Amino acid sequence: MKPKLGQEWVNKKTKCTYVILYRGIDCTNSRSNTPVIIYQLKECTAEVFCRDESEFLEKFEPCASKWSFEELCELLPEDVYWGDPLTTSVVEEIAMAIESKCK
Repeated sequence: MKPKLGQEWVNKKTKCTYVILYRGIDCTNSRSNTPVIIYQLKECTAEVFCRDESEFLEKFEPCASKWSFEELCELLPEDVYWGDPLTTSVVEEIAMAIESKCK
């Protein structure tokens, strides 16, 4: 899942919540065209941080409560479509998918 503007992500190590401000491209000669994420602590807007997107995705995870409808759709089992009846087993699969993304 790619970070989106305004989305809240949690640092896996510190458990602090950060807000995505921008997505950018590093233009430094040796790192030309490297995607970066610009973000800040949710509780403090005085500092802004920048990290390679790949490293950001390793060290952060999205806040489950802030997932968009589209992101939740991605958690549906492949053989289930919106409008299909939700059986207990389908709900359990979705819950397990959410739980695994939150660890």
